[in-house]
Amino acid sequence: MTGDYKVSVTMITYNGVKYIEEQLTSILEQTRKPDEVIISDDGSIDGSVELIQQIINRYSHSGINIKLLTDNPNHGIGPNFSWAVQHTTGDIIFSSGQDDIWAEDKIEKVLEVYYQHPNAQVVLTDLAMIDSKGNPYTGNTVQIYIKKDELNNGDIIILDRKEYLSLAETVTLIAGPVLCFNRAIYDLVIPIPINVCEDQWIEFVGLAMNALYYLNKKTTYYRVHDSESNSVNLTPYRRIQRTLFRIRIAYKTPLNPYCFRKSILEYFNNNKDDFDGREEAIETLNVALKVVATEIDYMKMNRFKGAFCFLKMYIRDIRFRKSGFQSFFVCLMYTVIYSKKRRNKEINDELANCGY
Repeated sequence: MTGDYKVSVTMITYNGVKYIEEQLTSILEQTRKPDEVIISDDGSIDGSVELIQQIINRYSHSGINIKLLTDNPNHGIGPNFSWAVQHTTGDIIFSSGQDDIWAEDKIEKVLEVYYQHPNAQVVLTDLAMIDSKGNPYTGNTVQIYIKKDELNNGDIIILDRKEYLSLAETVTLIAGPVLCFNRAIYDLVIPIPINVCEDQWIEFVGLAMNALYYLNKKTTYYRVHDSESNSVNLTPYRRIQRTLFRIRIAYKTPLNPYCFRKSILEYFNNNKDDFDGREEAIETLNVALKVVATEIDYMKMNRFKGAFCFLKMYIRDIRFRKSGFQSFFVCLMYTVIYSKKRRNKEINDELANCGY
């Protein structure tokens, strides 16, 4: 039973001509075909648009409505995603990157989650990682935060709001291309607040509503490119270089989550549509904002006083320790190494860029 929902797939592209055909074909050749595919290109100059148009022509008799958008007034991954979503008409909206590959039964299996759990609003699935050549990726990557050690293949669970809500404020639980959501929460999802990653935002809304489900099945081959942003297999020299660079921009460690939380808090406070969990989400955000605001205040102090306050807070405040040792370390080093005047200017400039 997979015919009741209308399925939309959004695909955002930018100079991805090397991988687009493989990904788009895997979407169009699903065991349960999508009803529409909305592709939003962000100004590609490598032939991506021309290639996509060729594929659209090839599938013109497939019965799938494929639309290519090239007039996005905003730029960047988040705005590009929002632009694509705004042009969808389906009941279930899937997110897709430009360089991954979908398992042939992805749509079919995800729809089964919605049929078995009518209250599901956001659904995430597991993924398999491949390298730039499409082979299984064997390097180290960023952590996936969903606990799945005791799950069997195909198991479906609801993610516990209390356990995952705080986590979702600062990290993406799992990669965005394995995410989809119900149009019923469209008005909560769109527009995506400024300074917020689209997948992180949708996960947070799903958790706040106590309606985020996880399917323990690898539905997507997620491509990990050979770059330092994805791999941690670095030489000691490169590790030192990267650590120093992170210390140099350490003020962004608390500022990015601060701006993210602040945006969500303002959104929830201004949104008139109430839902189960809204107040709990606001309370969680207020606590988190208080901790991070204190962290920012310490970075603005005299370096020795600030360092002392950081150490004291890290030892005494369990909420601060939950933010992780790396966050604590880079902020402490930034406070110690750079002058107060320099720190204050960079922090104020960054907050101004976030609108705060």
